[in-house]
Amino acid sequence: MYNNKQNNYDNEIDLTDLLYKLWKGKVYIILVSIISVFLAACYLHSVERKYTVKYNLKPVGEIKNSQSS
Repeated sequence: MYNNKQNNYDNEIDLTDLLYKLWKGKVYIILVSIISVFLAACYLHSVERKYTVKYNLKPVGEIKNSQSS
């Protein structure tokens, strides 16, 4: 029974260790995020903007113009 519990603990993820590694790399994460936003803003500033609108109109019904005297 003890051996079975030991195997279950080997498959677990240590969240504190993961969060510690992310906290150590916070400067790198922030730097990459700022550079990505800057490059995206430069691209959007330089790209040519095209706006197109297309309408397809068709008559709903015909009105007959008859003159009666």
